[in-house]
Amino acid sequence: MKTVKQGKIHYLQPDWSTQESLLAGFTTRNGGSSRAPYNSLNLGYGSGDQVSQVEANRATVARSFGIEP
Repeated sequence: MKTVKQGKIHYLQPDWSTQESLLAGFTTRNGGSSRAPYNSLNLGYGSGDQVSQVEANRATVARSFGIEP
């Protein structure tokens, strides 16, 4: 597994053999806008974080991969 920086975020990319058009990864908590104790790239609606922060973080991830949120 390797750590990749894409835009504002970092994610872990497994060394799986995948199709070229498929991207699999696991985000880290770096690069988001949530405040403690959820900081910073919290993506979970059920965590207790403000919904607006979770939505902003999800949009950050989408934009980092060239996807319109």
